[in-house]
Amino acid sequence: MKFTITQENNKQINFLDILITRQEQKLDINIYRKSTTTDTTINYLSNHRTEHEIAAYQYYINRMNKLPLNEKNRTIEWQTILKIAHNNNFPANKIITLRKQIERNSTATK
Repeated sequence: MKFTITQENNKQINFLDILITRQEQKLDINIYRKSTTTDTTINYLSNHRTEHEIAAYQYYINRMNKLPLNEKNRTIEWQTILKIAHNNNFPANKIITLRKQIERNSTATK
């Protein structure tokens, strides 16, 4: 395994898929996406199995829920997820239902 040091740039550093911004009294956590990231997932109109089509959205929603995002960043991330879904022909109500289902299951296991 090889480790490299990443230098902070403009009070920001990315670690895995997290963007950490240093502020006066705290750290701000957000989702990090590389500049080469696209919003392409398996299209809803494809002939794939439903569980394959929604797998990316399950990941996105779980990541959004588990990271310590502030409300502003969580709202922005949710809008990004909805935009990605829209761009891949997913009905918004399917993604909203999926989020509710994930959050309900998360609170049931606590």
